[in-house]
Amino acid sequence: MNSKKILAAIASVAAIASLAACGGVKDDNAATSGDSSAITIGTTDKITSLDPAGSYDNGSYAVQIQVFPFLYAQDYNTSVCGHRRR
Repeated sequence: MNSKKILAAIASVAAIASLAACGGVKDDNAATSGDSSAITIGTTDKITSLDPAGSYDNGSYAVQIQVFPFLYAQDYNTSVCGHRRR
């Protein structure tokens, strides 16, 4: 009977500890620039070039795969504007 009480106490402490770990604390020193959707990623890789044809290092590649697909994206419902003939 005594071991059941100890086991129940351990289980309740574990449950309380796991629920307490889910709670967060508001950080007043967080990004206060007004843009709450900004993500900052720290890395030790150096960015040597943003030229897609000339950068072969990990730092430059990491930036390219996060930036260039959004720059090249086009809405499918838009028409292509070509040069006008005079």
